[in-house]
Amino acid sequence: MAIKQKFCLGDFIILLFVLLLAVSLFFLFRPEGTATTATISVDGQTVHQIHLPSFETISLENGVVIRFDGRNACIESSDCPDRTCIKNGWLSQAGQSSICLPNRTVLQLDGGDLIIGG
Repeated sequence: MAIKQKFCLGDFIILLFVLLLAVSLFFLFRPEGTATTATISVDGQTVHQIHLPSFETISLENGVVIRFDGRNACIESSDCPDRTCIKNGWLSQAGQSSICLPNRTVLQLDGGDLIIGG
């Protein structure tokens, strides 16, 4: 026996509250601004810190190649099986990162203005 349940006003209010909360948190903790540095870490240890803008390509010993094109950075190639880190594409804003899990490599853009609270 199937029971039909109706969408009542209370359900709508709860759904609206959750949606407004999610949007508010997105705007409250968003990274904003152009990155000023890029940090490359392998196994949790910083191996390179690049001041942006930079036009260079860095080849790491673990097979990861990171390319800088002015204020943008990307993992250009990696020998990992799924290549998710490459599919992330170009990073350009402070707070963005790309991670290659099999090679334990993190590319993190820092600096700029991290807006917290408005």
